[in-house]
Amino acid sequence: MAHVRRHFEEVQMFRESRWIWYIFIPFTLVTFIPIGSGIYQQLVLRHPWGDRPMNDATLLGLFFFTLLCWCLVAWMLYSVKLEVYIDTEGIHYRFFPNRYTWRVIVKGEIVSYEIHRKKNIVETGGIGYHRNLFRNSRSMIIKGSVYIRFVLSGNRKLLIGTQNPEAFDRAIRRLFENQSNE
Repeated sequence: MAHVRRHFEEVQMFRESRWIWYIFIPFTLVTFIPIGSGIYQQLVLRHPWGDRPMNDATLLGLFFFTLLCWCLVAWMLYSVKLEVYIDTEGIHYRFFPNRYTWRVIVKGEIVSYEIHRKKNIVETGGIGYHRNLFRNSRSMIIKGSVYIRFVLSGNRKLLIGTQNPEAFDRAIRRLFENQSNE
């Protein structure tokens, strides 16, 4: 099998965005400090916690349930990843964990594309993976305010966030040049 050369490659991850952790860590502390204080007060000092205290097992169950939920949220934030590459076949993308298999937009599917330098939250849905059934569109954006909007056959739309729009654009132009040369 011949090696296919990639014209463009980009990986974006939430774990690289400090602001997400600046929000997540304080919320974690705000959640766990009161429960931890209640466990210490009720189990160690033997003073009931609150006006209508829970029994010890329920209080511990609440703590472990909350811990499990926060661990799942932390894992999701840490593992979310948008991967995109362009080669002679087309545009390959996946957004883990929503789309863990590679999807390919072949050259013939692309009707048009344009680069948008400012996010339109109505169109993109914000940061993350969004599917809009009314607009027949999907968007995958993690970092930055630039995205490429593709209009595909069947009037489907795909929005992919990028931090390097110039290189993305050059790779798409190269993809279309290769198509016209074939």
